Amino acid sequence: MARKRFNAAEREIIAAAAHQDLRVQWQNVTQWHPATLLTGEIVTEDGWQHVDAVNGEATARLSAGQRIRVTPGHVRLP
Repeated sequence: MARKRFNAAEREIIAAAAHQDLRVQWQNVTQWHPATLLTGEIVTEDGWQHVDAVNGEATARLSAGQRIRVTPGHVRLP
């Protein structure tokens, strides 16, 4: 089952990436792809958290440079 909130390790990654313009990886089902966070702000909508990012490479359904929402459990450092 999907998590609603980022854990402490994910929050640290988000904060570091936002302040240092570090790239992260986001998971799309089972594959990891590069991305750059737009801000370090964690957005909460109806109890579900996400961060806004820019997709770093084309996937089967997303273009490189497309804005995405990265959810808990789907963000890591490369």
